[in-house]
Formats: sequence, C-alpha cells, structure tokens
Amino acid sequence: MRKKGLIKTLIRLLKMSKGSGPKLVFSIILAAITSVLTLLIPYFFGKIVDLLTDDVDMGEVLTYLLFILSFIVITSVLTYVMNTLNYMISYDTVKRLRDSAYEKINRLPVSYIEKTSVGSVESLIINDCETVSDGLLVSLNQFFTGLITIIVVFVIMFVINWRLALLIALITPVTLLITAVFIRSINDHLKAHSSAKGKQTGFLNEMINNLREIRTFGIEKSIKDKLTDIDNDYRKIAVKATFLSSLVNPSTRLFNGTIYALVALLGALSVISGGMTVGALSSLLAYATTYMKPINEISGVFSELSDSLACAARIFEYLDEEETERLDKGTIVTFDGDIELRDLVFSYDGTRNVIDKMNLKIPSGTKVAIVGPTGCGKTTLINLLMRFYEPVSGEILIDGRPINDLSKNVLRSHVGMVPQDTWFKTATIRRNILYGVHRKETTDEDIIKTSKILGVHSFVRNLPRKYDEIITSKREDISDGQRQLLSIDRAFMSDPEILILDEATSSVDAITENKITSAVRMLCKGRTSVIIAHRLSTIIDADMIVVMDKGRIIESGDHETLVKQGGYYSKLYDSFMQ
Repeated sequence: MRKKGLIKTLIRLLKMSKGSGPKLVFSIILAAITSVLTLLIPYFFGKIVDLLTDDVDMGEVLTYLLFILSFIVITSVLTYVMNTLNYMISYDTVKRLRDSAYEKINRLPVSYIEKTSVGSVESLIINDCETVSDGLLVSLNQFFTGLITIIVVFVIMFVINWRLALLIALITPVTLLITAVFIRSINDHLKAHSSAKGKQTGFLNEMINNLREIRTFGIEKSIKDKLTDIDNDYRKIAVKATFLSSLVNPSTRLFNGTIYALVALLGALSVISGGMTVGALSSLLAYATTYMKPINEISGVFSELSDSLACAARIFEYLDEEETERLDKGTIVTFDGDIELRDLVFSYDGTRNVIDKMNLKIPSGTKVAIVGPTGCGKTTLINLLMRFYEPVSGEILIDGRPINDLSKNVLRSHVGMVPQDTWFKTATIRRNILYGVHRKETTDEDIIKTSKILGVHSFVRNLPRKYDEIITSKREDISDGQRQLLSIDRAFMSDPEILILDEATSSVDAITENKITSAVRMLCKGRTSVIIAHRLSTIIDADMIVVMDKGRIIESGDHETLVKQGGYYSKLYDSFMQ
C-alpha cells in the first residue's frame, strides 16, 4: 500500500467514525490537559532539587509536592475517562465497519459469493475488523497524547535551555525519517499478511464443514499436507512482516538513546560552566526522556496502524465490490404469474452460452416441467428467473413486465423456491418453516395444517420438542428426505404466486415421493409452477413439458404428445418405465 493509498484508507476510516466526533474532540482535550499536567511534574521536581541545594524552605517544598500529588491524581482520573472514550470511539467505528461488511453480503451478486471462500469473508469481518479496532485504540490512546506531549515538552525545554532544545529539534527529523522508511517497506508485507490469514481461515472453514467427505474418501493426509503448505506460506509472510515491524521501535530507541547521552553530556558541561543549575539539568534530562518516549511510542503506533490500515484497505476493497441494485423500483401487490422468455442468452465465462436464444411462454397457473440431460441449463434457467444472475442478452418478463424493472426483493417475495441443496438456520423448526414468510398472521395451526399435507408433521411430532426443536443443516438424526420436506414446507408457507421446485424430490424415498407428488399436485393449482426433475413421476401430469439440450429447447408439449413424437423425452420415459 503506497502513501497515497495509505492516506486514502485513513481518511475513509475516519469517515467511518462519523457520529463519534464529540467524543473524539473531548478525548483530544483530555489528552492535552493530562499531557500538560504530567509535564509540569518534572518542572516542579527541578524546583525542589534547586531548593534542596540552597537554603531549604520546607513550606515551598511542601507546596510543590502538593502540586505534584494533585497533578498525579487529576491525570489518573482524566486518563481513565480519556481511555474509556477512546474505547467507545474504537468500538463504535469498528461496529459500523463490521455492520457494513456484513450488510454488503446481502447486496453482492451470487457470482461473487460462489467464487469467494466463505472463510475469507469470515476472516475479513471478524479478524480484519478486530485488527482495525486494535490499531484505532492504540492510535487514540497514544498518538494524540504523544503529539501534544512532544509539543509541550519542546516549549518547556526551550524555556530551560533553548540551545539544547534546538539541538534536539534538529535531530528529531532523523528519527521520523527512520520510522517513515520502515513503515513504507512493511505496508505491502502487512497487506500480504492479512490476505494470507484470510486464505488460511478459508481453507480451515471449508475442511471443517466437509469433514465427513474428507474421511469418506480417506484424504486426511493430503488435506494435512495442503494445510501445512498454507501454514508455511503464512509463516514466511508473517515472520517477514513481524520482523520488519519489530525493527521500527528498537531503531528509534537506539537513536533517541544517543540523543539523551548527548544532551546529558552537553548539559553537564553547561552546569560546570555555570550556564544552568543542577535542578534545571535534572528537569531537562527528565523532559528529554519524556520527549523521546512519545516519539518511540508513535513509531510503534505507526507500525500498529499500518497493520490496521492494511486490513482496512482489504475491507474497503470488499465494500467496493460491484453490488446488485439496492433500491426498490416500485412494489407489486400480486402477480398473475405469466412468464415469458425472449431471446434469452446467458454465459458464465463469456465464451460458451449455457442458455442460447431461448424463447418460452408460460401462461399464468400453468404447471411446467423442465427436463434434459445434466448440464443442459435447467438450473441456470432457474437462477435467471430468480435474478441470481443477469442474462447477457434477451429478457424475462412477468405479466408482460421485464423483471429488471422489479427490485430483487420484490420479485423474490412473490416466488417460492425449493433448491436442490437444503439449508436451515440454527433455530427451531417453526422458525425455519416461517423463514421468509411475510404474512404476520400465520399461526401454528397454519404451520401444522401444511406440514400434515406434506408429511412433515409425522416426523416432527416424534421429536422431543416438536416444532420447538432446534435444527441445523448438518443435524444427523434428520434425514436428507426430511430436510427436503421441510424445505418444501417453507416454500409453500410463503404462499407464492410462482412456485419453483429444483429437483425437489431428489433426496426422498418412493413413499415420501408419492406424498410430495400428491401435495405438489394440489398446491400447484392456481399457481404458475416450474418444476425441474429427473424423476418423471413428478412431472407426467404437467401442463407443459419442456425438453432442453445445450441451452436450447428441443421439444415441448404435454406428456402424451412428447411420448408419441419418439424424441428425447420418449426415450427418457421408456427408460423410466423399464
């Protein structure tokens, strides 16, 4: 990350703290007060030293000690308040950043989700945001206090001995130059370190979620070897980034120690020649240490902040990813359900058309079945209907209106879909059945009624807590077929005008399939239904059967018509009947 990018990221991060402005101003004021009070303590100690070397006035000594004690108490209280404010600012800023990162998921196109590791996004939202939080906190706690301390200390040293103060001021830029050189060299390494961490987290997430398959195929050793390679790459990057970061503070400390020794030597010579008192020298040495300490701390802050900004840059790159549309383009209360495809073309990679010049009309209330060999474009067609992807050319219309004129959330609120792969939120069965149901008046009786029709109730009632039982997508005592039934139940509960079933009976046995087929037959009445299935028992009674091959429609008609034609469907049916 170059200087321009670093500054741009920092400015953008500061904008994220919008709303914490009053807290930040108050924190800076407290930093100024605590710095001034803290820096007055060495000054009064110097006065005490001078008093002790001359005629001792214990009353004046006690007065100075009382000042010092009061300053210590006040700075302790103000520092506590300032640190609390800084924690609040850091937390609020990173909360906005993390919320934005999470909300971004809902606005990203499906294509981004499919090509990006889940673990990488998790690492970005959790680990990177945490690193940003740590960097902000260190910066707020040390940067402003350190900066104010440097300014005030220089003024005091200038009053005590302007020559030595100017000497220190002239040497200071060298320290800052050393810091800048190191920071410039480690920024790219820190960004690579953040990316490597995301890759490591993504791989672990994928392997843990697929542990059953790994053990089934006996590939534990190859997975371990792969993880070892990833860990080794991560270690190399991490060691280099950490090594370079760790050089900043020792380098500045070495240089500042040299400055301190020089000031001590010149100051001692000045005391011998009568140019300054012993008390003034003791104060000056204390201030020299105080002056160099925040410089060391700020160099450490820059190192920490660089890591933080590298993570922030990665987050902002993610936030800048192209989104789907965010605003509704109007609302529709109901759909009639007429669907039309006009010269529809789609390609995933821009070279091969998965859907090629497809034209199809589906009247409202029609039950349409789509069949064809694997890879012919059936599921892709569903993805286009749901606007998970956008066509290369052509258009899809519902009730004569292009679906691009509808916001995606409005479109999907009128479409019920049962995908091939079932997914459930970690929650009760009741909540999962109602997931995505927009009708607030839905009752338990409605849930049970639909569940009985689909055969869901027969196994749910045997669970310990029935509809209050907690389920997940990976729960072992609920079969694939039962999960498929729950998924169908969820789609029907949303009462959609358009119903899409993508291989909805792929994971159920023959008896369960008959139950679903019967239920589908009844629930499809009055709805436009699009069914993709390899099992012909679920589609024989369809109003229209569309046969696809290589992204085109090669046959269409009802069951009897297609069987008589003796084409692809007829052969498929013959193999089914054997």
